Amino acid sequence: MKKIFLIFCFIASVSTLFSQNEFEVDREFGLFTSHNLSGYLKPLTTSISQSLNSGFYTTMNYSGGWSFGLNVSASQMFIPRNQTTYSAETPDLFGNTAVVETAYYKNGVMYQNQKGYISQPTIYGGISTPVFASPQNQFAPDSFYKSVSYMEGNNISTIAGVPAFQLFFGIPTHTQFRFKYFGFSINNAPLTWFALAVNQNLSHYIPVFGKESPFSFGIGGSYQSISRSQGIDISGWTAALNFGGNFKNGLGFYTALQLEDMSGTITAQRKATDANEIINNPYSEVRNGLPLIVNFETFTNFKALAGVNYRYGIMELNADFAWATQPMVSAGLSLYFIDTKEDIEVFDPIQIPYLIDTVPVIARKFPIKLRTFKANHLYRQIIPIEVNIAVFGPGGDSLSKITVEIYRSRQLRALLPFIFFDENSSDMQAKYIQINPNQASNFNYNELLGKNSLETYYHILNVIGKRLKEHPEATITLTGCNNNQGKEKNNKNLSTQRAETVKNYLLNVWQISPDKIKTIGRNLPDKFSNPKDPDGIAENQRVELSSDTWEILEPIMIEDVVKKINPADITVKQTIKSPKPIKNYKFNANTSQGDLSGIDVAVPESDEVKIHIDLNKMHNVNDTLKAYVELENEDEYVITPVNKIPIEVIEKDISLNLYNLILFDFNSAELGKANSKITEFINNDLEPDAQVKVIGYTDRIGETDHNAKLSTNRANSTSKSLKAKNIEAIGVGENELLYDNDSPEGRFYCRTVQVQVQQKNK
Repeated sequence: MKKIFLIFCFIASVSTLFSQNEFEVDREFGLFTSHNLSGYLKPLTTSISQSLNSGFYTTMNYSGGWSFGLNVSASQMFIPRNQTTYSAETPDLFGNTAVVETAYYKNGVMYQNQKGYISQPTIYGGISTPVFASPQNQFAPDSFYKSVSYMEGNNISTIAGVPAFQLFFGIPTHTQFRFKYFGFSINNAPLTWFALAVNQNLSHYIPVFGKESPFSFGIGGSYQSISRSQGIDISGWTAALNFGGNFKNGLGFYTALQLEDMSGTITAQRKATDANEIINNPYSEVRNGLPLIVNFETFTNFKALAGVNYRYGIMELNADFAWATQPMVSAGLSLYFIDTKEDIEVFDPIQIPYLIDTVPVIARKFPIKLRTFKANHLYRQIIPIEVNIAVFGPGGDSLSKITVEIYRSRQLRALLPFIFFDENSSDMQAKYIQINPNQASNFNYNELLGKNSLETYYHILNVIGKRLKEHPEATITLTGCNNNQGKEKNNKNLSTQRAETVKNYLLNVWQISPDKIKTIGRNLPDKFSNPKDPDGIAENQRVELSSDTWEILEPIMIEDVVKKINPADITVKQTIKSPKPIKNYKFNANTSQGDLSGIDVAVPESDEVKIHIDLNKMHNVNDTLKAYVELENEDEYVITPVNKIPIEVIEKDISLNLYNLILFDFNSAELGKANSKITEFINNDLEPDAQVKVIGYTDRIGETDHNAKLSTNRANSTSKSLKAKNIEAIGVGENELLYDNDSPEGRFYCRTVQVQVQQKNK
């Protein structure tokens, strides 16, 4: 009973934390993140899933009569060694020695500055390993990154499953239905579990065996759900192919090959706290009050089962063994309250003497009634579809592996201090990301990870608002401008309204004091873009942000990772020959994370399909690219063999740092004060072995030759200010536009220089 209790320990332990209807945990409950709790419980959820997906069949020979009864079954799982540990996540800044030093001791070895994931025991495992941390600063947020302990396991190798009570009933179509149900109320909200299974004997309709044969085969399937109106949403299914036999002495056997799955979530909200309260926890999920979400996952997707049964009167006993990720034994008792048998007509044979040359030589038995059969249709020859695919790299060589290299990266993203407006409008454009006051209290720079400079720019109002809160002594000036043409001609009132729109956002959302914000209305900006060009006109419709404090508009520094993939572009060659027109065709290319983007339109007539692999689709784990084709004509449906290309992820000990210098003024190569500060920062960050590449860019405005020269001058002026031995400066002009030039901000962010620094990790 103690082991059976463990099955319910998760629900019972969390239920004590429930509030009315919604599940809640205290914000201080920091023992688990969603990832860690899901991993810790995954073997347990596998045990639950396997036991709930068992007992759906205890015999295969379902008769053609009516039946109704009750089945009670129990099961026991055996826990394999590989389910006693899981990869627990460490806090997000562990491994960043600028913030925290970490160490843990395991198997006689000391590991320092662990990051990412660490092996820890599951609920079935043993002793956990704490990670000891020493923050580099004694003030938040660095001081949050304290030592982390993980939950111990129960150190067990076997566990009882959930006992099952199910009703079953059969109908004359040789079909049996099984139904399970269990429900109770948790804090005035019902929790229900129900399961419905259907088993169909096919032997009666497909005469593989004789009508009186003890052997039979069939198919089965089930669906089940565990749910609560708030907090629990779990469902599962099975599909099985069954074979068995029942003999006259009451003994029988049954076997099954079963596909199964059970998945869903258990969600607990973290209690709301005072917006100013600091939650001292190393995990950002806990500090930010994000929900605790347990993914109900299972290791088991396939089960092979063999069992025996014995029928005596209204009782039937059964026992079986199932090979699965957790091997299991089950036993059950069925009681038949109603069981009517199928009426089968049997023909008595008679003796018919055969005569040869009028001499009786033998007597053979024949039924009185003879039956004749007619074929439903005429069979015809089917010419099969011929289809083949192969995967190649850029050089035309057969592709054997894809490599993803991961580099640490410091990324300096300069802020464009302009907010642009539509013509003759003072309304904020929807592309600028706006939040509410509650969201503002939780806003942090981690939301900018994985974004490029332009995507970061759309958060500018929130970045400025957060910085003004962090520097209460600072002030900001909002200068509204217009294009000084048409409806905006000398319309300083419109310019002022634009500045007021930005001011109101900072006042209402970020609670900035009005005396810290100054607004000005004017016509053209001080440094305006070409008013004779449509692009230049749009760029002058803006509010300019300026401050007496450098930190308000300084570039954003992000600690991120950079990925390089080789190759990023691959080719799949396909050969298709079909004697009939193809009515359905599907080209598939995917990894465990899902379908790949960047696939050219694939049709049966294509000799080649081009695929560009999106780095955003590549996670930091080894994976496999799978490519195959599905085809169908009126005669046949085929799937090609799956081409499997391993994807190897390599973490490099080299940093790839990226620094963006903007703004260069329109048609200018002068660094200016802001860019000079950035180059000074880069110089302080350079190692002696650093390899530096400076690339100059422009927008699309102007002549191509002029832009090529302008971008080279920008690269040269930047490289002269850098103190690096190995440095290369090039200009690419408008040949490589970094961002979409249909928007003003896209053009401004193209008037830039990128400094790429490659050096060994510090």
